[in-house]
Amino acid sequence: MPISQITAASIADGTIVAAEIADGAVTGPKLGANSINSNNVVSGTFATPGSATTYTANQTFTVANVTNQLSSFGSASQNIIRLTDGATITANLAQSCSFVVTLGGNRTLANGTNFLSGQSGVIFVQQDGTGSRTLSFGTGWRFPSNTAPTLTTTAHAVDMIVFTAWNTSNIAAQAVLNVT
Repeated sequence: MPISQITAASIADGTIVAAEIADGAVTGPKLGANSINSNNVVSGTFATPGSATTYTANQTFTVANVTNQLSSFGSASQNIIRLTDGATITANLAQSCSFVVTLGGNRTLANGTNFLSGQSGVIFVQQDGTGSRTLSFGTGWRFPSNTAPTLTTTAHAVDMIVFTAWNTSNIAAQAVLNVT
């Protein structure tokens, strides 16, 4: 069969693997229009869907028009960002999905910024050495039975607020109390 007649339908899945293609053998001019879509390209590098790649340093990946999922084989984590204590505490979800704050007085946890629909995370809320601090919640926080939790007020106690944003202005949340 002439090469011009070979189509994806005539090649069985898994027939051609990276080990069979010499480095530099496939270049832009050798590929036809629509040969590669955004699901197969990560930061301009060809990626094999379903395969695991190990990175030994921090990596930044940018993929346009991602419609599939990001999978991690093994562990994945984000930094826990310390929030600034103040009358109003605001988490920036563009920074991380995991936060910690130590309450130095009675405070309000604002709705947060840069939420994406479906984004989930956790906020650890710790009492300072005095304790007895209260936390109220912005209008977008939604708790079971529409009732905000009463956090543990013992000095140094830690509670955990687990959340998922179902859109950019409503955050479903559950409190896990006294995790210390």
